[in-house]
This record gives sequence, C-alpha cells and structure tokens, in this order.
Amino acid sequence: MKATTPRRSVISKRDLELLMVLLIRHPEVFDVAKDMLKATHFNELDAGYALVWQIQKDYYLEHESFPDRELMMTHVDSYLESAPEYLTEPEISDLEAFIDLAYDSRQWKKALSAKDKSDYVGWGIKTLKLFMSERIASRLQREIKGSGRIVEDVPDMLHRYAEEAEEAASIGAHEVSITFPEGWDVHGGLDIRPTNIQFIDNFLNGGMAVGEAYGLMGPYASCKTTLAVKLAVEAARRAAAVKADPESEGRHGYSILVSYESRLTNELRHRMLMYGANIHRENLEAMGEAGFSSLSTKDTLRPYEKKKYAKQLAAGRKVKGERERADSLMPLLNNHLIVIDLTGFEPGHRGAGHGYLEEVKLRIKLELRARRVPDSAVDVIILDYVGAMAKNHVNANQIDLNQLRHYVGGAPLASKKILGNAFDCPIWLMHQLDAKGNTLNPTAEMHSGLAAEAKNFAENLDFCLIVGNQDKAGRCIMQSTKHRRTGHVDRAVLQIDGEFNRVRDVSHLYAPHDGKIESIENIESVAAQGDIHEGYTEQDTADTGSMLY
Repeated sequence: MKATTPRRSVISKRDLELLMVLLIRHPEVFDVAKDMLKATHFNELDAGYALVWQIQKDYYLEHESFPDRELMMTHVDSYLESAPEYLTEPEISDLEAFIDLAYDSRQWKKALSAKDKSDYVGWGIKTLKLFMSERIASRLQREIKGSGRIVEDVPDMLHRYAEEAEEAASIGAHEVSITFPEGWDVHGGLDIRPTNIQFIDNFLNGGMAVGEAYGLMGPYASCKTTLAVKLAVEAARRAAAVKADPESEGRHGYSILVSYESRLTNELRHRMLMYGANIHRENLEAMGEAGFSSLSTKDTLRPYEKKKYAKQLAAGRKVKGERERADSLMPLLNNHLIVIDLTGFEPGHRGAGHGYLEEVKLRIKLELRARRVPDSAVDVIILDYVGAMAKNHVNANQIDLNQLRHYVGGAPLASKKILGNAFDCPIWLMHQLDAKGNTLNPTAEMHSGLAAEAKNFAENLDFCLIVGNQDKAGRCIMQSTKHRRTGHVDRAVLQIDGEFNRVRDVSHLYAPHDGKIESIENIESVAAQGDIHEGYTEQDTADTGSMLY
C-alpha cells in the first residue's frame, strides 16, 4: 500500500477575511506575521488582500504605527489610480467592504465570537500558519506542473519550498523560557574566536563571538574589501587548524565571503594570494598563459622575497617561492573558504543578488549541501557590502527608494536573525560612509552617523569600526565607535599596502597630530623644542600578518 500524506480542507473564504482583519488590526498577530507573510503567499484571487497587507507593512516600517481607515483608503486609492488594471470593479467593491469590516471592531469581534474564536491572537496565529502552509503547497503544485516542462533543478526547488514550509511551521511554536536552565554553566563562557588580525582583535577584546554582528565602514575605494579578504583568509586558516586538531572530532569549518561588488574573478583570487601567500600583485597580474610557471620558486627567489625573508635566509633556512606558497594556500582555501558571488554576473547565477539576506542564507545552504562534507559548520560570514545588497533588492523588486534606508539600517539586526541563527556564527557587514565621511580629514574623529543611506546603521551592531580617509602615503586611522563588551580602545594608525593586499598597524610609528598623520619621531622632536604634543597614547601592536614560508 502506498504511503499517503495527511490532508485537510482549505481555509474558508470567511476565515481568510477574519484573518486579514486581525493582521491589519491586532498588534500581536501583525507582529508574528510582518516578517514571514510575503506577497508570494497571496494568489490572483487575493489581490486586494495583498495590496492592503503591503500598505500595512510599508506604513508600519515608516511610522511604527498602524494606519487608520482614512489613511488606508488614501493609500489604496493612490495605488489603484497609478495601476487601474490591478483590481476589477467587483474586486474594488469587495475590498472596500473588507476595509469597512476591519475598522469596525465591534463587527469583527462579534463575528469571531460567534465562531467561538474569542482568543483572537491564538486563532489568528493558528490560521496564519494554516494559510501560509496552504499557499506554499499550492505554489509547489503549480511549479511542478508548470507549462508542460520538466523542472531542471528539482533538489534546489524542493529545498526552497522546504525552507518556507519550515518557517511556516514555526509560527506560534513556543516553549517555556527558563532563565537559568540545568547545565547552562557548562557552556556559560563566551566563545571568543580570534580573527588573527591583531589590531582588529584589540578592538573586539580578543576576537569574535557567535551571534554577534560587526560593522566595518569606510570611504569609497578604501580598504574595506582588502580587510574583507584578510578576514576571510584568516578565518579559513583557523578552520583548517581546528580541522587538523584531533580534539575537534573532525569539525569542518568554513569562512564565507559574500560579495556584491567584486566578482569571483582573477582579481579577487589575486587578492587572496597577495595576502595569504605574500605574492606581489604585479607578478600575479603578469602570469598570462604561462600561469604559475612564471612565478618564482625556492631556487629562483625574486629580489623582494630575498628582502622580505632576509632573516630566514641568513639563518640558512629554506624559503618557499611564490609558486610553492601559492600551492600551499590554494588547497586550504578551496577546502575552507566559500565565495558567494552575488554581483549578478557569475555564470549559472546571472541576475543574482536581489534577494537580500534570505538569498544569502539560501545560497550558503546550497553550497554546504553541494559539498556534502560531514560535520561542516560556518565559522564566519563576511558580507561586502550592505549598501549594494540593499540597493539591488530595492531596485529589482520595485520597492520605493525611500525604503532603502530601512533595508540598510535594518541589516545588522536582520543578519543576526536570518544568518546568525541559521548558522550559529558571527557576521561582518561592510558598508560605505556617506558623502561627508568621504571628505573628512584623515585624522578626523568619526562617528556611526556617517553611514551612507542610514544613520542608524550601527544601532544593532555589537561593534562598529570605521576606517577614515587615507593620506597621500596610504595611511589611515581606524577607530571603534561602538563596543558592547569592552571599554574604550585608542585609535589605530594603519598602513595600506596594496601590492600585497595588506593592512598593517603602524601605531607604534605614527600618530595623528595637527590634522596630519605624523611620525612619532617627528612629533617628539617638535615636542622637545617646546611644542608639547598632548593626548597621544603609544600603541605597540603592529600586525605582521600570517606568513607562509
């Protein structure tokens, strides 16, 4: 006998109407649904409901309150005036009757009570769960039948629907919350994971923690992507070290770099080899058809290598050449670093990058599933950058541009909920400074309100780091404008080395002084002559990076 799937009758037209009333009139039911109920859950027969729901969400996002009847009708009329074909005359009459019902609380409360549904919240959440599950199943049926064509990627399709169904099933699920559950103390400490970039770990009080979100802001063409690559490579190295540790019991960690700006092309691969394998940019760019055979070996070191590794060579130690260093790094990165290209230009994923954080979550899950590595886990997600992600989403989905600031400002909290909860890891969010931030003096004090598009970007971050503008010598200042589990940390002076995709802490050599980044030697020389320099705190925390030789 064939196994059968349990079935139930569909939600009645009257129950759907009362559910929609609760969604736009009852705060508790609305709060449960606002992040889960989407336009895709409505079909062509629900066009009026879909319009009202979108108006309700947009209004709440803008004002954090519900529209009254007059405002709701104004928005409906405005939309129908711009898109008169959206609803037929009978549908408009039905929608007006629904709005009359929704804003007559005595009438809809009486209707619910007559159906023994006096527990409005409980009934509303239960019915919402049934409605979403019903519509997901209906869409799945339509997609399978399609237009007589076979679905090309069945696993991908089923995975997408399984994710939606899992989310719908979680509606209303609740367990009693115990403040101090049995055994909480065994895992009560904060699991700090160092980034292995000393100046960043100084700002983070030792490193990253699961569930936290960090913002790293900077002006255009600064070192944001440089630092994103550096963070990704170091996280992959740490994952490889953990994997090799017998006590890790085979845990296979991944560093995830999500890029909306830099395609996964040779330029990005060069950056990884420049930093991770200490290979000069021009030698990678000059490889041409010769490929790696054009790089140096341990027997044909280039002048810059002999200078960089002079101490090792003087001590009689063998030093790997460019090719050997690249050969050591690439397998490690292939095994522990995943680049998610959401620029929209990657073959096989043309047009990707408009699905906001939900798309990031899905792509990561698909990548992990495709690799089929036992005991795999995500160690860190680095997203470069928030502004591009939000703009892509708003433009592709024809969302009012006035909503852009909400998608940017809401990204930190949403990333914790959508990505942090799904993968149990910390998250880095790269973002641009606004026009003013791009013109400030390199030594200027920065603040979180300089974020492009959304001045509240740092509100739900655990730490916010800002890199200022570079001076002519390629130096800039990093400072922390928000820190949740550490005290004040002095600003760090950084040196950008674009030829090796490196950023070094040179705070022991340079400091801000009179609007410039000056050498400490010069500052002390002036001070010795009577021009006393005040307020400088020396930091001897140079970041030497990781060497593969």
